[in-house]
Amino acid sequence: MTTSAMSCWPVPRRPRRPFSDSVSRRPERGIVKPRAATATAVNLSANTNADVIEMDVPSGVYSVTAVAGLVSNGASTMSCGLSANNGGGAASIFWKSTVALAQASQPIQLLTTKAVTRLTLNCSSGTAAGAASGSIIATPVG
Repeated sequence: MTTSAMSCWPVPRRPRRPFSDSVSRRPERGIVKPRAATATAVNLSANTNADVIEMDVPSGVYSVTAVAGLVSNGASTMSCGLSANNGGGAASIFWKSTVALAQASQPIQLLTTKAVTRLTLNCSSGTAAGAASGSIIATPVG
């Protein structure tokens, strides 16, 4: 026991619990194992789209965060979509490049509305050729 600077009464200390790896990783305590996938650059011809990442996950509801790395070879509007199978939802971004060889990183977030087993990041080049790369982190929430 110690004494407080404001009072002469002892301040009780809470007992310390030893760290246990098995206890800290229980899903019911809010700690879960997320899934992740990354992809290097996928070249995109003008007016085409391609799957940058296709990621299989165990069936469940997920909070998904993705980042699309985009490069445009000219003035163009590029887009990327993050989608889940089984009608689990979708989200998209649009990025406008005003000069050649412009680069950007664009975040995309999605909370799936039902149990899914596959997540896909798909990007489109717009009117100029370009490239796309990306990463996905899927955290189970239900």
